[in-house]
Amino acid sequence: MSDSRIVKLLKTLAIIAVIVVLAFVGMRALVGTNGSGLPYLDVIFVTDEWFVPTRVALKDATTVYVEGFAPKLDWTAPPASRQWLVSGSTLMLTEANTTEFVVPEDGRVIVEYAFSAGTNMQATGWRVVKIQQYDLGTPKATAFVMVDLTSGVWLRRTGYLRWEEMKMQ
Repeated sequence: MSDSRIVKLLKTLAIIAVIVVLAFVGMRALVGTNGSGLPYLDVIFVTDEWFVPTRVALKDATTVYVEGFAPKLDWTAPPASRQWLVSGSTLMLTEANTTEFVVPEDGRVIVEYAFSAGTNMQATGWRVVKIQQYDLGTPKATAFVMVDLTSGVWLRRTGYLRWEEMKMQ
């Protein structure tokens, strides 16, 4: 290879690297703290540092129970009006049903979500439980719990773009 080809290759690689970094930063800005509505992007870019799941369990073949702590949340609403808004999705499609749960006095997250079975009469594969802090009618913070209904595992976030596979109880 000649020197001019190597220089052109390096310039091209540098431009591609800049484009990738800008796309990554742009996606992170688009998603913000509550998500973009595209589950496969939201589970990657919403860091949900406020929620620490301590237990994820299958109540039956399609219902996921999630329990944990939310120590870093600020609320505007009085304690009796605080709610968790819970919905679910596959990695591509959001399900239409949403459930509200009252926040216990100790501020724990105790929610469950029943995924729809669809045409095969059984919910299978990777699913996402979306938990939102619902304060005075507005979602303030969002966390995502990824579960595999087929193999009975969930992913615990261990860092930015890092997860650990955990067995559901």
